[in-house]
Parts: sequence; structure tokens; C-alpha cells
Amino acid sequence: GSLEMWKATFSLYGRPGLEIQAFGALSGFGSPLLKFTGQKGAVINLIHAKSGTGKTTVLRMANSVFGNPELLLGTPDDTKPGRIIKAGLLNNLVNTVDEITNTTPEDVSQLLYAFSQGRGKDKAKANANELRENNTTWRQITLFSSNAHLGDKLSSIKALPDGEMFRMLEFKIDYTSTQIISSEEGKHMFDHVLNHNFGHAGPIFIKWVIENLQLS
Repeated sequence: GSLEMWKATFSLYGRPGLEIQAFGALSGFGSPLLKFTGQKGAVINLIHAKSGTGKTTVLRMANSVFGNPELLLGTPDDTKPGRIIKAGLLNNLVNTVDEITNTTPEDVSQLLYAFSQGRGKDKAKANANELRENNTTWRQITLFSSNAHLGDKLSSIKALPDGEMFRMLEFKIDYTSTQIISSEEGKHMFDHVLNHNFGHAGPIFIKWVIENLQLS
């Protein structure tokens, strides 16, 4: 693919009314910069009650900055250990988890703590009173999509889930914003053009960042 075709797709989020979608997609650029803030991790959750409103597309667009929009997308079937390992492998790249709505409140709580702490949990060796070497670390933004506020889910197991909520930003996608891009245009650009044009912008962006570290 080409950078120009990718830019044509990404620029759709420049339309008035799509500011939340643009914010989420720009996490693909913001995630590698998180290490310069001193933070280890941050979570953004995009909310809309219905399916087919473009939440998943935002996650795919964020992935496309550096890699394949589909293959980097976390799915509802991924296991919790698998999600932690993947965060470590991505390291500074944006970590996307699609449709987290059906994840149990307990697992959501654990994931919010883990993703914001920037490291996998320590484990003991099977046959010795020793810790395994733990190299699973990251400094990145994790981007969720869900059908409801995760705060409501967490409130079912905690009266005041402040610890988790302080680690996450939630944005509700306005229904009217889903009408700004027609279904025909969206299907063509996001399902076809994007899937054949990705991974170009990230290396160019990081090259600029490395050459201008004194500005950070």
C-alpha cells in the first residue's frame, strides 16, 4: 500500500463531529510518546450502546499507524494472560482490546491495574522457591471499546471503584457522529482501503521523534 492512501483514510476523522474518534485513532501516535511523560500505562475506553457504530474501526485505525489493523486487534476471546503477554510484546505501541463489554468485572479490574502499571505479574518457578524472570513490561496506551461504561460494571463488585477509574478515560461516542461518514464510504475506506494501506506513518513519525528528542 501507500502512505497517501492511508492518509486519505485517516483524514476522514478530521471532519467536524468526529473529535472522539480522532482522539482514539491518534493513540496510535500518542502511545510511543507515553514514556516521555513518566507514566507506565493509560487506558481509554470508547463507548456506544450499539454495534456497527465505528468503535472497532477506531481501534483498527490506531493499529494501522504501525502495523496491520486487523492482526493487531485484540478480540473478546483473548485470554487474560494472553492480553498481558501481548501488551509486553507491543511494548510502546498502542494496545487495542475490542468489545470488552462481556469481560467479567473482576477481570476488567485486574486488566485496568495491569495495563496502567506497565508490567506483568511475578510468578514463582514450578520446582523452586524462586521467582521466574519477568521481562514482560510496557509503556503504552491501551484502547478499549465497549457497549457500556466500565464504571457501572466495576460498581457491581465495589462500592467505590476509584482505584480503577482513576486509571482510565471513558468517552461516549455520540450517535449523530456515526452518521457523518456514510456506510458506503466507511465500508470502502475502512474495510478495503485501510486493509491494503497501513504501517507507513509510524516509522516516519518515530524517525522524526528520535531526531528531535531534545524537544521532548
